[in-house]
Amino acid sequence: MIRFIPSTVRQIGRKKNECEEITEKFALKNEMTSVQLELSLDKKTWVNLDMMSTLSWEGLVSTYRIEIDSDVDTKLSFEGDVLDDDLIYKKDRICNKRSGYLEKGFNNLWLDLKSDNPGRHAVIAKLYESEGLDDEKLICEKEFEFEVSTVEVPEKNVFYLDLWQHLSSLARVYDCEYFSDEHFRIIENFMKPLADAGQKVCDLVVSDYSWAGQACYRIYENKSSLYEYNIIKVFLENGKLVLDFEAFDRYIEICQRLGMCEEIDLFGILGNWETSCFGKVLEDFNEPIRVRVYDKDNSRFTFIRKKEMYVEYVTQIFNHLEEKNLWKITRIMADQPKKVGDISDSENILKSIKGDVKIKYAIMNGDFYKDYKGDTENFSIILNELIRVQNGDLRLSDKSNLRNMTWYVCWTPFNLNQFVRSPLIQSRLVGYMTYLFDMKGFLRWNYCLYTDSSDFRYRSDRWACGDMFFVYPSKSGMPELSLRMKQLMYGNVDFSFLKMCESKLGREKVLNIIKDLTGEIKELQYDSETRNLIGGFKDDYNLMESIKKKLADEIEK
Repeated sequence: MIRFIPSTVRQIGRKKNECEEITEKFALKNEMTSVQLELSLDKKTWVNLDMMSTLSWEGLVSTYRIEIDSDVDTKLSFEGDVLDDDLIYKKDRICNKRSGYLEKGFNNLWLDLKSDNPGRHAVIAKLYESEGLDDEKLICEKEFEFEVSTVEVPEKNVFYLDLWQHLSSLARVYDCEYFSDEHFRIIENFMKPLADAGQKVCDLVVSDYSWAGQACYRIYENKSSLYEYNIIKVFLENGKLVLDFEAFDRYIEICQRLGMCEEIDLFGILGNWETSCFGKVLEDFNEPIRVRVYDKDNSRFTFIRKKEMYVEYVTQIFNHLEEKNLWKITRIMADQPKKVGDISDSENILKSIKGDVKIKYAIMNGDFYKDYKGDTENFSIILNELIRVQNGDLRLSDKSNLRNMTWYVCWTPFNLNQFVRSPLIQSRLVGYMTYLFDMKGFLRWNYCLYTDSSDFRYRSDRWACGDMFFVYPSKSGMPELSLRMKQLMYGNVDFSFLKMCESKLGREKVLNIIKDLTGEIKELQYDSETRNLIGGFKDDYNLMESIKKKLADEIEK
């Protein structure tokens, strides 16, 4: 009735998972890891986890309880179904609930594991059944061996994770006032797991509709608002521009407290998106900046409409960051500018305001890198263009240094990505591939952007399900992690472990050990017609486990 299976298996529908049973599992000391528990049911059944003993609405019916017996730290969780673009349900969310109905057929549950005690440990799943008010009966148990290395997981996660935060979406999904106390309570709940994953960047949107709502006003299926709003309150008082930084500072303080503020990225004052029918308001400057202002003198909302006032607005933001001793870690962020000429005037204005301003771009067009003459520190390059660089088909500017950059994926490429339809190991491989590329980390535009309904599919012709988010909103205001997010977190730790191994064994030896899993850079190609990557990376859980154990053994020597 029960068996342990790899964490990289994604269950589709209620089908039995096509994988071998796990009898042993390896991890570093203090490493958070996991397996899945497959439960087979011959009817819809009420199931309790651990010490829960609740009843369904039906009362004294037959119920199951699953308990984990081990001397290591464990947490068992239900996995939730998500309707994918192919109209097939797939497991992707790790639920917060501790009791509930499971359907007839096969059901995966998630089991977190961690231990600070090197050696071999038994992990036993026990399945109990109770009928009415009778005593529970043990009807099945299953065991695997958990081997914990003497090699400890690196204390510091050096992987540079840069997932963009969408704070306005959290206010909408929980129907609370933007940047209110309730909104900030929810924000902090959602940022905690992001910080745990190794997030290094605090994102602040400092204008209105900077992505023009991702053209959501054109989408008539699953109608949803995707607009971002300015975290700064802006006023006109006695003809002068006044900025209220209360919410701005409050969010930075949350990120600092959680340890995810090595960098501050300001969105919305450079490279904003404009579509033909969304419009712009600056009358004497080409940048589509939209900053809504409340004019106290006339008791009405307006916008910054003149370049002179825009310069004053940006100047006040820069000065505020300087006063807070945050300027050195601040970057001005823009998403996917197509040509250098499109943003050069805007860059020049920012540099005239503050000469040491640092610019950061996420670039989809590799020719932009080739033509860009400024400092490219902290830039991010999309994976298919990165492959062109690695293969010598695209030459970056002389100032480019890939080791200071991150790579990213978005709606494309279609594989080595993090959609609900993607093999879970592709999320895990982010850490290994970042090491292979000799880069510092990974960027993605999504963390918590949601539709206005419980249907997470949106623009399936463009965005595969899951493209918009890594965590799910629950009723309590606490996020539920996706299986993709869990694997990404593990991959981030893998990267830090590989870096530690490199310091002891040398990069060449580490690359030689992991190449069976990652393949080699020279093998990577991108098919622009299918939007798929071709290369030597593998979906092989057992190989991945053996590589980590081999590296740990080498360090122990």
